[in-house]
Amino acid sequence: MPTVYVGQGDEIKTRIDSHFTNKDFWDWGYAFVSKGTALNRAHTTWLEHALIDRAHSAGQSHLDNATRPREPRLSEWERADNQGFLNEMLRILPLLGVRVFDRPAPVVVSPGAATASVRGDQRDTVVVPAIEDGFQETFLGENCWYAIRISGGMLPRIKYIAANRSAPISAITHYAPVERIEPHGDSGKYKLVFAEPATEIPPVPFGGAASGSMQGPRYTQLSKLLAAGSVAELFDQRGTDVEFRTRG
Repeated sequence: MPTVYVGQGDEIKTRIDSHFTNKDFWDWGYAFVSKGTALNRAHTTWLEHALIDRAHSAGQSHLDNATRPREPRLSEWERADNQGFLNEMLRILPLLGVRVFDRPAPVVVSPGAATASVRGDQRDTVVVPAIEDGFQETFLGENCWYAIRISGGMLPRIKYIAANRSAPISAITHYAPVERIEPHGDSGKYKLVFAEPATEIPPVPFGGAASGSMQGPRYTQLSKLLAAGSVAELFDQRGTDVEFRTRG
Protein backbone atom coordinates (compact mmCIF):
# COMPACT_ATOMS: atom_id res chain seq x y z
CA MET A 1 0.00 0.00 0.00
CA PRO A 2 1.13 3.59 -0.55
CA THR A 3 2.80 5.61 2.18
CA VAL A 4 1.06 8.92 2.89
CA TYR A 5 1.83 11.96 5.00
CA VAL A 6 -0.82 14.56 5.86
CA GLY A 7 0.36 17.96 7.08
CA GLN A 8 -0.45 21.63 7.35
CA GLY A 9 1.56 24.82 7.32
CA ASP A 10 1.51 28.58 6.88
CA GLU A 11 4.40 28.43 4.40
CA ILE A 12 3.75 25.70 1.83
CA LYS A 13 7.10 26.06 0.07
CA THR A 14 8.99 25.81 3.37
CA ARG A 15 7.12 22.61 4.32
CA ILE A 16 7.69 21.03 0.90
CA ASP A 17 11.41 21.88 1.02
CA SER A 18 11.63 20.34 4.50
CA HIS A 19 9.87 17.14 3.45
CA PHE A 20 12.01 16.90 0.32
CA THR A 21 15.07 16.91 2.58
CA ASN A 22 13.79 14.66 5.37
CA LYS A 23 11.33 12.23 3.75
CA ASP A 24 12.43 9.92 0.97
CA PHE A 25 9.28 7.85 0.37
CA TRP A 26 7.22 10.31 -1.64
CA ASP A 27 6.94 10.95 -5.37
CA TRP A 28 4.04 13.41 -5.42
CA GLY A 29 2.78 16.20 -3.18
CA TYR A 30 -0.58 17.96 -3.36
CA ALA A 31 -1.32 21.25 -1.61
CA PHE A 32 -4.76 22.74 -1.03
CA VAL A 33 -4.77 26.48 -0.44
CA SER A 34 -7.78 28.47 0.77
CA LYS A 35 -8.73 31.33 -1.49
CA GLY A 36 -11.22 34.01 -0.60
CA THR A 37 -12.07 32.51 2.82
CA ALA A 38 -9.01 32.44 5.05
CA LEU A 39 -8.35 29.33 7.13
CA ASN A 40 -6.73 29.87 10.51
CA ARG A 41 -4.60 27.35 12.42
CA ALA A 42 -7.64 25.77 14.11
CA HIS A 43 -9.28 25.24 10.73
CA THR A 44 -6.23 23.62 9.14
CA THR A 45 -5.71 21.47 12.24
CA TRP A 46 -9.30 20.27 11.91
CA LEU A 47 -8.73 19.38 8.25
CA GLU A 48 -5.49 17.58 9.13
CA HIS A 49 -7.29 15.65 11.88
CA ALA A 50 -10.18 14.75 9.55
CA LEU A 51 -7.93 13.44 6.77
CA ILE A 52 -5.71 11.43 9.13
CA ASP A 53 -8.80 9.98 10.80
CA ARG A 54 -10.28 8.98 7.43
CA ALA A 55 -6.99 7.42 6.34
CA HIS A 56 -6.83 5.33 9.52
CA SER A 57 -10.45 4.25 9.07
CA ALA A 58 -10.01 3.35 5.39
CA GLY A 59 -6.88 1.25 6.02
CA GLN A 60 -5.65 1.77 2.45
CA SER A 61 -2.26 3.33 3.22
CA HIS A 62 0.70 3.43 5.59
CA LEU A 63 0.55 6.78 7.39
CA ASP A 64 3.88 8.47 7.98
CA ASN A 65 2.32 10.78 10.59
CA ALA A 66 3.80 9.98 14.01
CA THR A 67 0.79 11.38 15.90
CA ARG A 68 -2.93 11.86 15.35
CA PRO A 69 -3.90 15.45 16.22
CA ARG A 70 -6.88 15.96 18.46
CA GLU A 71 -9.98 17.45 16.90
CA PRO A 72 -9.99 21.18 17.69
CA ARG A 73 -13.12 22.80 19.02
CA LEU A 74 -14.86 24.83 16.34
CA SER A 75 -18.10 26.74 16.27
CA GLU A 76 -20.99 25.24 14.35
CA TRP A 77 -20.54 27.59 11.40
CA GLU A 78 -16.77 27.02 11.33
CA ARG A 79 -17.31 23.27 11.29
CA ALA A 80 -19.79 23.62 8.42
CA ASP A 81 -17.33 25.72 6.39
CA ASN A 82 -14.51 23.27 7.08
CA GLN A 83 -16.67 20.32 6.12
CA GLY A 84 -17.37 22.00 2.80
CA PHE A 85 -13.64 22.52 2.23
CA LEU A 86 -12.98 18.88 3.17
CA ASN A 87 -15.67 17.66 0.78
CA GLU A 88 -14.01 19.58 -2.06
CA MET A 89 -10.66 17.98 -1.22
CA LEU A 90 -12.21 14.50 -1.16
CA ARG A 91 -13.88 15.19 -4.49
CA ILE A 92 -10.62 16.32 -6.14
CA LEU A 93 -8.15 13.79 -4.68
CA PRO A 94 -9.52 10.73 -6.56
CA LEU A 95 -9.15 12.68 -9.80
CA LEU A 96 -5.44 12.93 -8.94
CA GLY A 97 -5.26 9.17 -8.31
CA VAL A 98 -5.38 9.45 -4.50
CA ARG A 99 -8.06 7.15 -3.05
CA VAL A 100 -6.58 6.33 0.35
CA PHE A 101 -9.13 8.39 2.31
CA ASP A 102 -12.17 6.35 1.27
CA ARG A 103 -13.09 2.99 2.76
CA PRO A 104 -13.08 0.48 -0.11
CA ALA A 105 -16.43 -0.86 -1.21
CA PRO A 106 -16.58 -4.50 -2.35
CA VAL A 107 -16.53 -4.78 -6.12
CA VAL A 108 -17.78 -8.37 -6.09
CA VAL A 109 -19.75 -10.22 -3.45
CA SER A 110 -20.13 -14.01 -3.69
CA PRO A 111 -22.25 -16.09 -4.10
CA GLY A 112 -23.71 -13.40 -6.32
CA ALA A 113 -20.72 -13.56 -8.63
CA ALA A 114 -21.58 -13.95 -12.28
CA THR A 115 -21.72 -17.54 -13.41
CA ALA A 116 -22.30 -17.07 -17.13
CA SER A 117 -19.55 -18.39 -19.34
CA VAL A 118 -17.72 -16.31 -21.93
CA ARG A 119 -17.51 -18.31 -25.16
CA GLY A 120 -17.64 -21.50 -23.13
CA ASP A 121 -15.09 -20.29 -20.57
CA GLN A 122 -16.10 -21.68 -17.17
CA ARG A 123 -13.19 -20.40 -15.06
CA ASP A 124 -14.25 -19.39 -11.56
CA THR A 125 -11.01 -19.78 -9.56
CA VAL A 126 -7.89 -17.63 -9.25
CA VAL A 127 -4.66 -19.42 -8.30
CA VAL A 128 -2.11 -17.17 -6.61
CA PRO A 129 1.58 -17.75 -5.86
CA ALA A 130 2.30 -17.68 -2.12
CA ILE A 131 5.57 -17.77 -0.21
CA GLU A 132 5.33 -19.88 2.92
CA ASP A 133 5.37 -17.11 5.53
CA GLY A 134 2.64 -15.17 3.76
CA PHE A 135 0.61 -18.32 3.20
CA GLN A 136 0.64 -19.26 6.90
CA GLU A 137 0.10 -15.73 8.19
CA THR A 138 -2.44 -14.41 5.72
CA PHE A 139 -4.05 -17.17 3.65
CA LEU A 140 -4.58 -19.41 6.69
CA GLY A 141 -4.29 -16.92 9.56
CA GLU A 142 -6.35 -14.01 8.25
CA ASN A 143 -8.65 -15.84 5.80
CA CYS A 144 -7.85 -13.39 3.02
CA TRP A 145 -5.22 -12.63 0.37
CA TYR A 146 -3.79 -9.39 -0.99
CA ALA A 147 -2.56 -7.49 -2.92
CA ILE A 148 -3.11 -9.04 -6.32
CA ARG A 149 -3.95 -7.77 -9.77
CA ILE A 150 -7.05 -9.29 -11.36
CA SER A 151 -8.08 -8.96 -14.97
CA GLY A 152 -11.18 -6.81 -15.18
CA GLY A 153 -13.07 -9.43 -17.13
CA MET A 154 -12.52 -11.96 -14.35
CA LEU A 155 -13.62 -9.83 -11.39
CA PRO A 156 -17.34 -10.69 -11.46
CA ARG A 157 -16.65 -14.39 -12.05
CA ILE A 158 -14.23 -15.32 -9.27
CA LYS A 159 -15.83 -17.57 -6.67
CA TYR A 160 -12.75 -19.37 -5.33
CA ILE A 161 -9.09 -18.71 -4.63
CA ALA A 162 -6.32 -21.33 -4.40
CA ALA A 163 -2.74 -21.01 -3.17
CA ASN A 164 0.28 -22.33 -5.03
CA ARG A 165 2.89 -22.54 -2.28
CA SER A 166 6.54 -21.85 -2.99
CA ALA A 167 9.46 -24.24 -2.44
CA PRO A 168 9.95 -26.57 -0.72
CA ILE A 169 6.20 -27.34 -1.04
CA SER A 170 5.92 -26.29 -4.72
CA ALA A 171 2.27 -27.29 -5.02
CA ILE A 172 -1.30 -26.02 -4.84
CA THR A 173 -2.54 -27.27 -1.46
CA HIS A 174 -5.53 -25.15 -0.35
CA TYR A 175 -8.52 -23.32 -1.74
CA ALA A 176 -11.27 -21.16 -0.24
CA PRO A 177 -14.60 -19.68 -1.37
CA VAL A 178 -14.46 -15.93 -1.87
CA GLU A 179 -16.95 -13.80 0.04
CA ARG A 180 -15.98 -10.44 -1.41
CA ILE A 181 -13.31 -8.63 -3.40
CA GLU A 182 -12.18 -5.17 -2.34
CA PRO A 183 -9.78 -2.61 -3.81
CA HIS A 184 -6.46 -2.67 -1.96
CA GLY A 185 -4.48 0.57 -1.89
CA ASP A 186 -4.67 2.88 -4.88
CA SER A 187 -2.60 1.01 -7.45
CA GLY A 188 -5.26 -1.21 -9.02
CA LYS A 189 -4.75 -4.24 -6.77
CA TYR A 190 -7.36 -6.21 -4.84
CA LYS A 191 -7.97 -7.99 -1.56
CA LEU A 192 -9.96 -11.24 -1.56
CA VAL A 193 -11.80 -12.01 1.68
CA PHE A 194 -12.74 -15.65 2.24
CA ALA A 195 -16.24 -16.83 3.11
CA GLU A 196 -14.74 -19.55 5.33
CA PRO A 197 -11.29 -20.91 6.25
CA ALA A 198 -9.32 -22.50 3.45
CA THR A 199 -9.77 -26.21 2.73
CA GLU A 200 -6.76 -28.47 2.25
CA ILE A 201 -6.72 -30.61 -0.89
CA PRO A 202 -4.39 -33.33 -2.19
CA PRO A 203 -1.30 -31.42 -3.39
CA VAL A 204 -1.23 -30.42 -7.04
CA PRO A 205 2.55 -30.39 -7.63
CA PHE A 206 4.35 -27.96 -9.90
CA GLY A 207 5.43 -30.89 -12.02
CA GLY A 208 6.86 -29.98 -15.39
CA ALA A 209 5.23 -26.57 -15.63
CA ALA A 210 7.23 -23.96 -17.52
CA SER A 211 9.55 -21.78 -15.48
CA GLY A 212 7.77 -18.61 -14.36
CA SER A 213 4.29 -19.98 -15.09
CA MET A 214 3.13 -19.23 -11.54
CA GLN A 215 4.76 -15.85 -10.97
CA GLY A 216 1.37 -14.14 -11.11
CA PRO A 217 -2.33 -14.99 -10.75
CA ARG A 218 -3.70 -17.70 -13.05
CA TYR A 219 -7.33 -18.68 -13.65
CA THR A 220 -9.00 -22.06 -13.84
CA GLN A 221 -12.18 -23.93 -12.97
CA LEU A 222 -12.47 -25.39 -9.47
CA SER A 223 -13.52 -28.81 -10.75
CA LYS A 224 -10.44 -28.91 -12.99
CA LEU A 225 -8.20 -27.88 -10.10
CA LEU A 226 -9.54 -30.65 -7.88
CA ALA A 227 -9.00 -33.23 -10.63
CA ALA A 228 -5.58 -32.01 -11.82
CA GLY A 229 -2.48 -34.11 -11.35
CA SER A 230 -0.03 -31.23 -11.68
CA VAL A 231 0.24 -27.49 -12.30
CA ALA A 232 1.65 -28.27 -15.74
CA GLU A 233 -1.49 -30.27 -16.55
CA LEU A 234 -3.78 -27.55 -15.14
CA PHE A 235 -2.19 -24.74 -17.14
CA ASP A 236 -0.94 -26.41 -20.30
CA GLN A 237 -0.40 -24.42 -23.46
CA ARG A 238 -3.74 -25.50 -24.88
CA GLY A 239 -5.69 -23.95 -22.02
CA THR A 240 -7.52 -20.61 -22.23
CA ASP A 241 -5.67 -19.08 -19.32
CA VAL A 242 -3.25 -17.09 -21.46
CA GLU A 243 -5.96 -14.63 -22.47
CA PHE A 244 -6.30 -13.39 -18.90
CA ARG A 245 -2.75 -13.61 -17.56
CA THR A 246 -1.75 -10.60 -15.45
CA ARG A 247 1.26 -9.23 -13.69
CA GLY A 248 1.79 -10.38 -10.10
